[in-house]
Amino acid sequence: MRIVQIVCYLGISASVVFLTLLSIMYWPPQTDVELAGGVRWVYEIDGEAMQATSSETVSPDTVDWNSLLPALKRRVDPVVTQGCIVRRLADWQVEIIAAVREAEEAARIQNRIAAAGVLEFRVVANALDHQSIIDRARDQAADADRCQSRYVLDGDRAVGYWARVGRQNVPSPDGIRPLSVHVVGDVIRDASTGQLVEVPLEFASFDERQLAQYLAGRDIEEVEVLMALDDGFDVTGNHLARVAMAWDESGHPCVNFSMTSLGTQLMAGLTSTNLPDHDRQYYRRLGIMLDGTLLSAPRVMSSISDRGRITGSFTEQEVEFLVGILQAGSLPVPLQSIPVSETVVAPDVRAASRAAAVLWISAAIVFIAWAAMLMRYGVCGFGGCLASLLQILLTLTAILLLRVVVSHSGVLAAAIVSVLTVVGNAVICHWTCPKKTPLEPARFWRKLGITTVLVALVFGCLFLCATLLYALARWSDRDVAAAVLLSSAAALLTSLVCLPGLIALNLAASGTKTRIP
Repeated sequence: MRIVQIVCYLGISASVVFLTLLSIMYWPPQTDVELAGGVRWVYEIDGEAMQATSSETVSPDTVDWNSLLPALKRRVDPVVTQGCIVRRLADWQVEIIAAVREAEEAARIQNRIAAAGVLEFRVVANALDHQSIIDRARDQAADADRCQSRYVLDGDRAVGYWARVGRQNVPSPDGIRPLSVHVVGDVIRDASTGQLVEVPLEFASFDERQLAQYLAGRDIEEVEVLMALDDGFDVTGNHLARVAMAWDESGHPCVNFSMTSLGTQLMAGLTSTNLPDHDRQYYRRLGIMLDGTLLSAPRVMSSISDRGRITGSFTEQEVEFLVGILQAGSLPVPLQSIPVSETVVAPDVRAASRAAAVLWISAAIVFIAWAAMLMRYGVCGFGGCLASLLQILLTLTAILLLRVVVSHSGVLAAAIVSVLTVVGNAVICHWTCPKKTPLEPARFWRKLGITTVLVALVFGCLFLCATLLYALARWSDRDVAAAVLLSSAAALLTSLVCLPGLIALNLAASGTKTRIP
């Protein structure tokens, strides 16, 4: 039994060393704006775009601020790791402050903010089903006043839409970025002039890179393809239930998605009415658009209902961006793509000083408690010190690995739980490891059980309260909830398993007739 005791102490000590090394590897932690500073952007709502899609007069009062601010928060800080602030600044302006230190990360956040996140599933216009839309598009191209309109109208009703064809990020040796979608045979136009573009049919067998080179030779920078809007189903990103990154059969990254119950019905209706015409060997294509840009247009081979995927020449970074945008959801109103202002925010010296003071005070309390337990309870006290040290390191490692934002309030909450852990371990040692008179085995087990249950109740209540706070509180309060949640979970583990187990081993190793070490 003495060997088992030594092995357990060595195992816990090895865990302490491992967690220490892991914490050093992932240091420093992700801090909030007050502690680390960051970047402040001011964005303005695009009132003209709102007016273009609304038949009523728009004003700041018509903006759904209760939906816009949380949606932007999810864009900037999807898993509460950045510690950002999103709030209304003026009638048409939104202030966003994010704790970012690198220009590359700031650029990624700006791209997520500027993206409206509107996903649409539309059929690419074809001569077999949409000749009337194509005819109206040709008439519109011949009209100098309407040739650059993004919508094709039938009276006051939009029946067609010109979607920008996406480009691959990796350029060819001549600097031309290939198109993301093969559009030879579709109705396309020059995005800058609105004039239709006729591509020779021999390009149907060429790849997107060769088509891009042909367009560049004609001084056409970007092209748009005609999409049909009169499908009657209007399947959008609001009908997605789950979005995740995956890889297709060729090993390329793609986006897997599943539909809600309503989305399943709509998607089944959209694809079943656009199945292949086998007699004519004709295939219709389902276009997938994000913010008016065509990302992919696969052939509709069979009816799609509850799940599908977005494939294309995507990089992993592009797929991660798409997944993040779709998971965050679309913005209720569009923002200007370029911020009104961008400034660097300095750290709050007072907040940093308060956090440092909390750490020093709590460290002093912990060290004093450790010294007292070692001097009074010997081996049991050493077990209590190991248990509380393990709790602190578990909390710190979890914060670093999960990239939980650290604020001065979160530091205070975690420090209080860590001090309570030391106090709880000292209480367990005091009740079960008396210095003068050894306990009888039956009384020892009774006291050990009672004290362990009492300590577990305290940390269990903290854990439940932190869980409810994290689930129900505002985004700005979740950093405190996360700190309490992780630290109380670590305290439960060490106070319920680690220290009682070590004390029980001490009793078994010393024998029932001898006093407890």
